Amino acid sequence: MSQQHVFYSIVIAAGLSVLISTSCSNLDSQTQPADTSPADSVQPPGDRYVNPEYDLALRLPASWIVVEEPLRGRTHEAINLIKKGTGAKQETPLHVHAEADHSYIAILPGGWGTELPNSQYAPFSQAEEKPELSFEIDTSKSKVLHLKDGSPWAYFIAPADPPGKWTDSGFIFAQIQTRQDTTYCIDAETGERQAVRKCDYSRGDQYIRKGNRNEQEAAVIHEILGSFFFVEGGEKKPAGEMIKIENPEPEAKISSPLPIKGVAKGYWYFEGTFTVKLYDDVTDSLVAQSSAEADGEWMTEQFVPFKATMTFKAPENHRGRLVFERANPSGLPENAQSYSVPVIFSSR
Repeated sequence: MSQQHVFYSIVIAAGLSVLISTSCSNLDSQTQPADTSPADSVQPPGDRYVNPEYDLALRLPASWIVVEEPLRGRTHEAINLIKKGTGAKQETPLHVHAEADHSYIAILPGGWGTELPNSQYAPFSQAEEKPELSFEIDTSKSKVLHLKDGSPWAYFIAPADPPGKWTDSGFIFAQIQTRQDTTYCIDAETGERQAVRKCDYSRGDQYIRKGNRNEQEAAVIHEILGSFFFVEGGEKKPAGEMIKIENPEPEAKISSPLPIKGVAKGYWYFEGTFTVKLYDDVTDSLVAQSSAEADGEWMTEQFVPFKATMTFKAPENHRGRLVFERANPSGLPENAQSYSVPVIFSSR
């Protein structure tokens, strides 16, 4: 595999809408010592973690915690996912350089100007061993950092189309604990081993990193990364391609209580819900509103069934419309989207 010493202006995109589901508690079954760090900067462990500011959701094992800290001189936060009781909390905010005996994930949606650690690299898209991600990556930036034996010890992941509050330099860096970690350099001309400080990648010198990777924590890191879901991620498509209404049909006569059902892409939801409003078209006044709930796992790019029930007092002989509003936890106007269905109020 080709080796390179890569520089990235990495802005720390710490915006997460992060979901932590109970189904992921099996990611790490080992009991860990209780964490004694201040509660104000650490999200409590649990089933889900959500950060609406950065439109990111993920699942996390119960023995891991989320630490959110501001970055000195920067407008973005650093969001670290770390295992409790390992000492990593004392080193936060973590980015791409940390002790090899820590497993952690650093989410930096704004940028951090630094070089990646000394290591052998391979393009993320070409790596044989990697997590399955739910979002598209920037293939020109995303890398797998691997040991001499070819096993990955870290991942540098740059989203191809991050949410609005992420910058183009935003990234995710995940490190897997490595024991007996050593790094050295191979001289391009002599083929001999030399100190890292003498390594010159511009001449073709190669960094070699050796160590014993923690395979259990590698599996945990893969599962966490695989659960990442950008609530506002991806190119905005027409509403008609994001949501399909099964009941009521357009121009249907409706009465209270009104059963509502259909399917919507995962991006339409937040926390598994979105708002449905009923308007009087003659006066353009709000008649009623309700919350539609996903019938299944909503953290997906696929269609997810939903249902709702709306009770209302209908105006006589008036036309109306049902408006299905895409959830917008960020509050950004550019993320707002809705889909309307014309209806007719039944005469009383």
